Amino acid sequence: MIDDDYFDSLEFKELLDKYELSMKTGDSIYLEPDDFTSIGEYYQAQGLTDKAIKAVEYAIQMFPGSINPLLLRSRIALLSEENINKAKEYAEQIEDKTDLDYYYLIAEIMLVEGKKKEAGKYLEDKYNKIEEDDVEDYVIDVSNLYLDYGYAKDAENWYKLLGDKTSSDTLELEGRIAQLKSKFRKSEGIYRELVERDPYCLNYWNQLATLQFTNNRIHESIQSSEFAIAINPNDAEAYINKANGLFTLSNYEDALEYYKRASELQPDNISCQVVQGAIYLHYGKAEEAVAHFSKGLQLAGNNSNSCAQIYHQLAFAYARLGDMEKSLDCVDKIAKIENLSPNDVLIIKGSQYLMGEKDDEAIKCFSIAIKDSNEKPEVLQSIGLICYDYDCYELSYQYFLQLFKVAPRKWKTEYAYMAKCCKILKYRKEYLKYLRMACRKNPAEVATVFAEELSINIKTTEYYNYLKDDE
Repeated sequence: MIDDDYFDSLEFKELLDKYELSMKTGDSIYLEPDDFTSIGEYYQAQGLTDKAIKAVEYAIQMFPGSINPLLLRSRIALLSEENINKAKEYAEQIEDKTDLDYYYLIAEIMLVEGKKKEAGKYLEDKYNKIEEDDVEDYVIDVSNLYLDYGYAKDAENWYKLLGDKTSSDTLELEGRIAQLKSKFRKSEGIYRELVERDPYCLNYWNQLATLQFTNNRIHESIQSSEFAIAINPNDAEAYINKANGLFTLSNYEDALEYYKRASELQPDNISCQVVQGAIYLHYGKAEEAVAHFSKGLQLAGNNSNSCAQIYHQLAFAYARLGDMEKSLDCVDKIAKIENLSPNDVLIIKGSQYLMGEKDDEAIKCFSIAIKDSNEKPEVLQSIGLICYDYDCYELSYQYFLQLFKVAPRKWKTEYAYMAKCCKILKYRKEYLKYLRMACRKNPAEVATVFAEELSINIKTTEYYNYLKDDE
């Protein structure tokens, strides 16, 4: 893989301009195979897969059997087009089948096929045949390959084969393994050491920002992302990291600007489109939200998991616009993708009606769901919380009342939410009743629901006395 810094160099910009001019005029062009490959990798990084394919296929036609164009074309077939057979066909065209990158490609195809055991045997067999000078690079690359597919144990087993573990490459490998094993603090410490070794390495700063975000050190994460942006003002990942930090701090206005910049640099990033839509929805700009969610769906293609998540958001946006037909159509699509039960569909449709301020229709959906479930506590719980989230406190109060009548004695949740509803509705006697129950049964929930009212210095045993006179 080509270093991102190369894409910002004058040498590459002149190369790209020369190539794009030839494509525009239709004139023939002669470049080296690696030049075509770097252009293809650049387009692929920008989400311009069709252009990437055109560049590498041009090279494949001019230089049959050349490894780098075929490696990239095979991986595009494997990962972007999700066509394993096509990936194998391009891999078979590679002339030098003793190149280490060829070994990695074949193993990666096996991993995508779900043949991890076969991939392991293949890589071990090649390990025993490579030149001694290649051993360290091979072990590091194989370990990173396993990490790319989430196999921490396999990666760690290969990592243990390394003799010298003090180089930056091996230290980074250790950091990636720790991260995948959810040892985030250890991984963050390793990347801190790496940025001290090389303060101009973009990847180190981006990884450090990600780990600091995971460790809930949001301000530090934003600062690290700013270092990354300073190193490369055209790096999408750095902008996404900063946007995520700002979003977490509820600085939605600035977060939106950074997500926009990231989308400009990485047009195929689904997450950027979806989060922008969510921010516009937060600001009540449902039409703009629909545009971004729709773009996200277009990018998601056949990825059912991504589509389902986006349809959830799109349903809310259409409901906010009052277009219930489109909102409910989104719910039907969610139901099909996620194989939802009829009760789940009714509850989601009820929530859309609440969003569209059609309370009577919502109540009808909820009533059928409750009846069909034989007043199952979990159904009442879900409906009560949905009503609470949409500020329908009287409805939430009624559903929680019904919940507590049928819930088992050991039921410990929703009492704080009920207390908050009673407080908002000025049901003083019931507020005290449910507040006392909530403080006894589930003080953690009280801390969440009454976070704005409670001081951080108050002990859980003092919650009731502190909140009972708070109006």
